[in-house]
Amino acid sequence: MLTIGLPLVGDLPQECVTDLLVAAAQSTRLMERVVFICPQNVYPHDRARELIITEALKTESELLWFIDSDTRPPSDALFKLHDVLVRRKAVMVSGYYVQRGYPFGSTWSTVNPGCAGVQQDIPEEVDDLRIDGCGLGCALVDLQWIRENMNPPFFLMECDPSLETKYKWEDAFFCKKISDCGGEIWGHTKVVCKHMGQRGCITPESAGMLKRIEAEKLL
Repeated sequence: MLTIGLPLVGDLPQECVTDLLVAAAQSTRLMERVVFICPQNVYPHDRARELIITEALKTESELLWFIDSDTRPPSDALFKLHDVLVRRKAVMVSGYYVQRGYPFGSTWSTVNPGCAGVQQDIPEEVDDLRIDGCGLGCALVDLQWIRENMNPPFFLMECDPSLETKYKWEDAFFCKKISDCGGEIWGHTKVVCKHMGQRGCITPESAGMLKRIEAEKLL
């Protein structure tokens, strides 16, 4: 069994509907049974994520596929993510996408000794790579590993005055907890997702142009 976790904030953008239908069809090809958990307008973000994974753990699901309502996975996303999950014995595998706003950076990160997370750009020469953190817009999780190795809470937004945003997002908390429990997170560079921003797609190709536009506004 596979669970698709889709936290909804407001309405689902119409541009994302077809991609989600394709994702559902993919899921039925990989697993005989598919469960959808779609909390709507549950705030803050950690509560929605925690609700999804808590309910998913009550089912017989082996996998949990987080898809955000503003993220559009490519048509072959699930099979590529699952291949890396099995081949690398990973706990979570993320598709690649960039932030919706300035500076339109990667949602992948690596952690260097003595410093905070550093954004990890997509390398062209490899299909997958080990990462320390990622967003959860398109992320496949080994739910059985979570059952056997982790305890709640799984997601938590924490205050951190040292950060520019003054708090740490729930995805960072989850990624660190996986690492602390001995698990690995990988990213698939060929699962390039579109991120909806102001009813337009933010892609790695368009991020450079948008970054220059925003930078010019600051001059």
